[in-house]
Amino acid sequence: MAHSFILRFFLTLWIVPPLLVASCRFRETTSSLVLGGYIASASHFQSPRALLLLDVKICSCGAVWSDPTMNVLQICSVVCSFFSLLLFLISLCSNYWVVNSTVHAGLWRYCVLNACSLFGMKLGAAGHAVRAFMLLGLIAGAVSFFGLCTSFFKSKVSSMSLIKTSANASILAALCVMIAMAIFTGASSAPGFVYGWSFIFGWASFPLFLITGVVTNLSRSRS
Repeated sequence: MAHSFILRFFLTLWIVPPLLVASCRFRETTSSLVLGGYIASASHFQSPRALLLLDVKICSCGAVWSDPTMNVLQICSVVCSFFSLLLFLISLCSNYWVVNSTVHAGLWRYCVLNACSLFGMKLGAAGHAVRAFMLLGLIAGAVSFFGLCTSFFKSKVSSMSLIKTSANASILAALCVMIAMAIFTGASSAPGFVYGWSFIFGWASFPLFLITGVVTNLSRSRS
């Protein structure tokens, strides 16, 4: 089921952008006007009002899709953002940060022989700090991902650039994850325990968030 969802997601990422580009293109004729980087026939317009409306529509499409290199960078940034957020969520919600032969624990629950209980507030200052920074990273990562997805359809919300906001949010998420993982690494050196796959996924999301921020900034510099 999860594999089917991921497959559909990536098919959407690769199929929808070219369709949007095609929908923004207009047939070239002898009498043509250049509007927003696209060629539109003057014979298609019946009034100045229609010309103005079409000009706005073409410019809004051309602002996002004018540079093919930027399109590739945007798609790459969305893919990186998706994987970083996915690894981060798996790490945050799972209970295999530290393990031994009978016990495994995460940030929220611990399990002894598959009987699990909640930590609740029974954690030290370091545990609460890890939780706080991980939750901040979750918010920043979600803002980055949804901002990047929305940037395929519009470049700005009011005067705020979606690509710039997504890049900053991704770097902020990387910073929060790095701080959280560093605190956990320093505070969880209990004898007999080793780090589990949840811990590894948490660290893996950190460079992916950074890569997302860098790639998004590159796409912004080309826009």
